[in-house]
Amino acid sequence: MATESQDWNANMKFCASNSNPSPQILDWDLTNDLIAFGSNCNIHILSQSNGNFSTHQVLTGHTSNISCLRWLSYPNTKTTTTTPLVLLVTGTTGGGIRVWENSPLKCTQTFILGENSINSISARMTGLVSHLITAACSEVAIFRRDLKVSNATFEEIHRIDFGYNYVLGVDITYIGTGTELVPILACGSDNGKVHLYNISDLTKICDLLGHEDWIRNVEFCETSDGQYLATASQDCYVRIWRLNLVIECEESAELKMKEIVFHTSSSSGVLKSYKIQLETVLQCHEDWCYSVSWAPVSSSISSSLKLLTASMDRTVAVWSPSGTDGVWEESMRAGEVGGNTLGLYGARFGPGGVKIVSHGYQGALHLWEYVSDKWEGRPIVGGHFGTVSDLSWSPSGKYFISVSSDQTARLWAEWCEEWHELARTQIHGYDLVRCCAISDTMYVSAADEKVVRVFSSPLTFIDNFKHLTNQSISRPLNVPLGANVPALGLSNKAVFNVTQQTKENTFDDFKNAPQFTPFNLSSPPLEETLLQHTLWPEERKLYGHTFEVYALATSRDGTIVASACKASKPDQAGVILWSVEKWSQIQTLSFHTLTISKLAFSNNSQLLLAVSRDRTWSLWKRNGMQFELISHSKLSVMKHTRIIWDCSWTMDDVYFATGSRDMKIIVWGEVVDSKWDCVSQKPLTLEEAVTALQFCHFSKRHILAVGLENGKILIVTFCEETKDLNIVKFLDEYHAAMVTCIAWRPESTIGMHRNYQLATSSADYSVRIYNISPPNIV
Repeated sequence: MATESQDWNANMKFCASNSNPSPQILDWDLTNDLIAFGSNCNIHILSQSNGNFSTHQVLTGHTSNISCLRWLSYPNTKTTTTTPLVLLVTGTTGGGIRVWENSPLKCTQTFILGENSINSISARMTGLVSHLITAACSEVAIFRRDLKVSNATFEEIHRIDFGYNYVLGVDITYIGTGTELVPILACGSDNGKVHLYNISDLTKICDLLGHEDWIRNVEFCETSDGQYLATASQDCYVRIWRLNLVIECEESAELKMKEIVFHTSSSSGVLKSYKIQLETVLQCHEDWCYSVSWAPVSSSISSSLKLLTASMDRTVAVWSPSGTDGVWEESMRAGEVGGNTLGLYGARFGPGGVKIVSHGYQGALHLWEYVSDKWEGRPIVGGHFGTVSDLSWSPSGKYFISVSSDQTARLWAEWCEEWHELARTQIHGYDLVRCCAISDTMYVSAADEKVVRVFSSPLTFIDNFKHLTNQSISRPLNVPLGANVPALGLSNKAVFNVTQQTKENTFDDFKNAPQFTPFNLSSPPLEETLLQHTLWPEERKLYGHTFEVYALATSRDGTIVASACKASKPDQAGVILWSVEKWSQIQTLSFHTLTISKLAFSNNSQLLLAVSRDRTWSLWKRNGMQFELISHSKLSVMKHTRIIWDCSWTMDDVYFATGSRDMKIIVWGEVVDSKWDCVSQKPLTLEEAVTALQFCHFSKRHILAVGLENGKILIVTFCEETKDLNIVKFLDEYHAAMVTCIAWRPESTIGMHRNYQLATSSADYSVRIYNISPPNIV
């Protein structure tokens, strides 16, 4: 493997992904104002920049999907600074647990609890002695680490086996004062019981009864007048329990809830009595309650207790006791409106209790902020919740579009120097597999179906895009206002005026799906707006393929679209060429015997390259609007031995590269008149299968960005003089799963940023942008 030592710099500018569908997949570090959530097998750390949350760091290392996580801040005893250290504990569906510490976060310990999914994690600290973490599945494991011991690690001190019952939520608190602290563990189970344990002597205290279905979350809150425990259940109720020290035992005439009295003994042998009783029952939601979260005791909004609940009824609610009679009342309710979102899984308070973040079944994040005595929605990073299969830059490089197995197409652009989703151009009923921009106002996409669909930008998007990005997009004639999807439909129907859709929908009430509403944006759209009002109208359907479309490309001059479908026989493996002007078939190109995996037009739009599962490539030359085969690779002299996944042209169209599952990259060029062959001295062989690549030009060299099946990304240079391929950079921050697409931002924008920008998509659900800075070569 050839490598070249040069000072190449690369850093991740942007990363977007939604969270996994798990109730305890997100947590907010109140000390450092960091949000962490799990996406696929990555952990995304969000921090505030210019008042907006964006991805600060992505933690990789887990080999199965993240299922839960929890922050913990603890005193720094190693230096004189008073800044607390931060600790993040993450669990996976495969039973793995990792501890991440310091800044930036790095993994300091890894252990396996078992083969079952980790459902819940709790982390608490007491003084400078130790802190405990518990992880729950069918067993609850308790770990302890002594902060006074240098380089100490977590050690398991006890494990509680619940047999056939699953523990879905755990939390720890400490009762007592000073050196007499006693750790108490609460475990919410699928049998509807809350089990309380004294960790200091590893004894069971009692079971709290009342819930009639699975308990999904439990959380303690420490106050000056005692402890509170909130429990959320699938019976749609939230129960609040109060735990107090028994001062004196005497009968009282006033009516009280039933109390459970238990005794604890601290490490110093002091015996104390405590009582726990039901404080209130909140009939707060119409569907399963998944989450409870207490506001920081020193909340900026009010000094009273505040409890945040989240439910599958698609709402979050804030509850607090009234000042007069102590009755718990709802003070705020917010949530998702419209769209098929299936409800909310969890919500957490931010620092000071003035912000709330929630996440739902499809992983979308929602952020609310308390401003001027009311809660207002704020933009926050989001993304796909399935494999991102393809992406495409607009010809001007002003935005890019990504498509995913989550059946959505999303448009990304810059706002206030940060990238955001500005439109959800397509919400489909099939997994989307390919997209390709024709112009700044039109693109084509393909899903797991036989149809290629053409979309054009509506007037509302064009106006809002200019307002948010300060960049103009040319406005076509007779452009519709927006788009709507009829009930049970898959096509985005153009809306030219609001009265039009109102009249049409009055014919049948069943058609009254969420209607398009024109809007003006001053900040990126929120999730509810993206779901309902940012669709692009579908302009045309292109029929002609016998099986699902698999490859798609458009010519640089925007006149031709090429498409190919899955194939197992030669008569199915043809490339259909479409005229953009008339949207009619021009020609079918036949050569390959199996599925064409990638199509690529040359930069001058005069050549079309196709690579296939049959391990060959074919090259077609344009003559007017017709193409003819001028060269192809031969099976008898096969350079690639496995499927060729991707191909790319150099910027001058003199060479093209192919990448294959056989882990090789080969550069090809014209050796004699219209005959192309391998020109690289020898293939570049890598550690994993090559799944994506694309050329860019720098100085006298061609830059090739390469994505591998294991998620790694590297930069390779090709020298025209020596015909050598050399690796110059492996990106430090890479994907956790197969790279599905790599695309350089069009060169017209490079001078604006003084960097090359590289967009990537992956099976780890994320889309990313990297800033690539080549060395200064004269």
